Amino acid sequence: MGEYLQIPPQIEWSIFSRKIREEDLIRIFIEAVRDDIKYWKTIEKNRNRKYESRSIYYCAEWIMIPNEVFDRILGRHGLLGNKLYILYELKQRGDLRCNQEGLSQRIQIDMQRKEFYCLKRALFKKIGAPDIIDLGRRE
Repeated sequence: MGEYLQIPPQIEWSIFSRKIREEDLIRIFIEAVRDDIKYWKTIEKNRNRKYESRSIYYCAEWIMIPNEVFDRILGRHGLLGNKLYILYELKQRGDLRCNQEGLSQRIQIDMQRKEFYCLKRALFKKIGAPDIIDLGRRE
């Protein structure tokens, strides 16, 4: 009967499950950041800004999350074991700005250079929902 329906004798289900898993992980990651940003101060990055640890910085196009904060967000949502996979996938999609040799970027704020994960702000846009920056704690 399979020959009449042209069904292959063996179906590679792993191809389907891998693609679904990738999409689900990124979706869950985006929701995790949107959910947890309320616990962190969001500060616009500019030249006269003093550095505040455990704060998320942003500009018109990017959100800069300190490595420590990023790990806490992932850990709280059970995603820490998938951290490298999520970062690599975001880098492949062009949603992660990083140094050539790594996945994070050193950014200078108030004469201090710190490691951040720089994510495109557009990644977190959701139709009918507030901007991600508006979800964070303001100064």
